[in-house]
Amino acid sequence: MEPVFRLFIDEVGHASMKAAEHPNERYLSLTGVIMRIQHEAEFLTPQLDTIKEKIFGNVEVVLHRTEIVYRRNPFQCLEDEQLRAQFDEELLALLESSSYRVITVVIDKLEHKRRYLKWQAYPYH
Repeated sequence: MEPVFRLFIDEVGHASMKAAEHPNERYLSLTGVIMRIQHEAEFLTPQLDTIKEKIFGNVEVVLHRTEIVYRRNPFQCLEDEQLRAQFDEELLALLESSSYRVITVVIDKLEHKRRYLKWQAYPYH
């Protein structure tokens, strides 16, 4: 039986427990986006490639949030206000017209250290 759904996963934060007391290091989250493989192949990926080609001239561009926000290579072109507004508008329209579910799990590393005395080395465990 062929798979029907695809799960994309990304992490925000990191698994290090060393600085769990620091507010900027306290949390680790994993977010999953679930969608039908057919929807991704027939709708999302072609539409996203169209946006990438139009804005960046290259469909191989990986849309990494930090690089986009700080306009790092290859996103320097987003310094142009009009181009950035076009990119934002088209990307948001694509997200609004796509079919998917989002799930997120957040680990409070400070609470993890307090609660699990034997499992403090790695929050994924």
